[in-house]
Amino acid sequence: MKKIAIALASLLALTVSAFAKAPTPVVVDVGELLRGYYKTADADLRLKSAQQTAEAELNKQAEPMRKIEAQLAEMMESLKNPALTEEGRKKIEADAQPLIQQFNAMRQQIGEASQKASQELQQRKAVVQEGLMKDIREKTVEVAKQKNADMVLTLNAGVLWADSAYDITKDVLEALNAGQTKK
Repeated sequence: MKKIAIALASLLALTVSAFAKAPTPVVVDVGELLRGYYKTADADLRLKSAQQTAEAELNKQAEPMRKIEAQLAEMMESLKNPALTEEGRKKIEADAQPLIQQFNAMRQQIGEASQKASQELQQRKAVVQEGLMKDIREKTVEVAKQKNADMVLTLNAGVLWADSAYDITKDVLEALNAGQTKK
């Protein structure tokens, strides 16, 4: 029985000593990595260009609607004419009805097109963001392994503070931007 107790105590001591090594963490500031990564600026320019293209297309689609709106405004102004007869008033109102329906249909179509364009831009932004984060994750892990780290923590996501000795943000940023072609 004594031998079993000694064996268990020895096994327990070995187990505790095996797990006694404290993990070696490193930290990164993902926001800083995103801001400093050259591909982020390129992606922002492409997304801004896509947004401007979508806005230009929507403005082009809205031009006929603005013309109808101007026609309706003229009709409404002519209805204010005190010399207008009842028959003339009825004719203007009857002529305005199809324009009002056309205007409302166009406004609905443009609203739907605007919503669709907005959704497409959001999806595109999400895909771009996902690609950037993939690059950042890969380089962060690579640098962390070079530093013999056991884990990577992100600042502002549960870590309130970390000694700068653990911060590998600048190293990761240098690794990310190493592939940048000079313009």
